[in-house]
Amino acid sequence: MKKQMSYYMERIVEEYDFPGKFNLYSKLTPEFEHIYNEVYSKHPQHEKYRKIINIKRNSRSKLIIYMIVIGIILFLLSLIFTYFISYEIGEILITVSIIIPSFIIICNKNKGYTDEKDIKNYLQYYKNSFLPDMINNVNNNLIYENINNTQMFEKYKDADFEYKNIGCEWIEDYIHGNVYNENYIEIVNLSVYSHIDAHSSFRCFRGVFAISELNKNINCFIKLMLNKALISEGDPKINLDSTKFEEYFDVYTDDNILTMRILTADIMEMLVDFYKKYQIKFEVYLKNSKLYFRFFIGDCFEPTIYKEHEKYKLYKDYSILKLCTDLSKKFIELIDNMEI
Repeated sequence: MKKQMSYYMERIVEEYDFPGKFNLYSKLTPEFEHIYNEVYSKHPQHEKYRKIINIKRNSRSKLIIYMIVIGIILFLLSLIFTYFISYEIGEILITVSIIIPSFIIICNKNKGYTDEKDIKNYLQYYKNSFLPDMINNVNNNLIYENINNTQMFEKYKDADFEYKNIGCEWIEDYIHGNVYNENYIEIVNLSVYSHIDAHSSFRCFRGVFAISELNKNINCFIKLMLNKALISEGDPKINLDSTKFEEYFDVYTDDNILTMRILTADIMEMLVDFYKKYQIKFEVYLKNSKLYFRFFIGDCFEPTIYKEHEKYKLYKDYSILKLCTDLSKKFIELIDNMEI
C-alpha cells in the first residue's frame, strides 16, 4: 500500500502547488528558517540529485523546441521549392519537415521529460536522509521512517470517522515519538476510500492522520470540525462562549460540561490561528483516551524538483507537525490535571 513510481513520475514533477502557499510567502518563522538552512547545508547530495533531474528536463525541453523550429523552417523552405524551384524537392521537404521533428518529439514525450531512475534516486535520498534529518531537527523526539505502517490504518478505522465501509489506497511516511513525557504520537500520510457498492467507491480522505495517547480516559467524544464539515448523523452540537472560535469551528460532543472545561481559550485560539494562517481543512477529535488529527492536505512530506518551492512545502509539513505535537501536549497536560 505504498505509492507507485508512476505516481511520483507525475506528481513530483508537475504538482508543486499546495494549500495556503500564497499565505506562507515571506512569513516563515525564524526557527524554521534556521532549521531548513542547517539541514539543507548538511545535504549537498539532495541538491545534486535535483539538479540532475532539471538539467535533463531542460535539455529535452530545448530539443523539442529546436525540432519545432526546424520543422517550421523546413516547411517554409518546402513552400519556396514547391512554387519557385522544384516541386519534387518541395514535396520531399514537406514530408521531412513533418516526419523527422514529429518522430523525435514523440520519442521524447514517450520517454518523458524525466528519467525514472533519476526520480527514484532523488526520492530515496529525500525520504531516507534529508527528510528524517529535517523532522528530527523540528522535534528531536520524532523519528521518520519511510515505511507503510498498515497498523495506522487500523487505528484510523478505530476512530470511527464519518464513513464505515472504507479501504486504504496507500499509506506512507510514518513519523512517531514521545510528544510529552512517555505519551506517544504517531503520524502518517494516507489515502482512504469508501465503498459505495461492490463496483464503485470514492476517496473520502487523503492527507495527514495523527493519533496521540492521553493518560486519562475522558469517557466521551469531542469533535472539533470546521464549519459545514460532514458529520455523522445524530452527533450533538454545542455552543461555546467564543464567537471568534464558532465563526470557524463547530463542536460536537456527548458531554457538554467536560468539553467546556477542556476547550480552554488558548487551545481555541491556537486552532483558529492555524486555520486563518494556512487555510488547511483539519479536524481534532478526542475519543476516550485517544486524540486524533486529520489534515485534508493531500500529499505531504514529499519532495519537489522546484527548489524555489521546497522551503514552503516543508514549512507546511513543519506547521502540521508543530500543531500536532504542541496541541497534544496541551491536551495531555490539561486533562492530567483535571478530575474526571
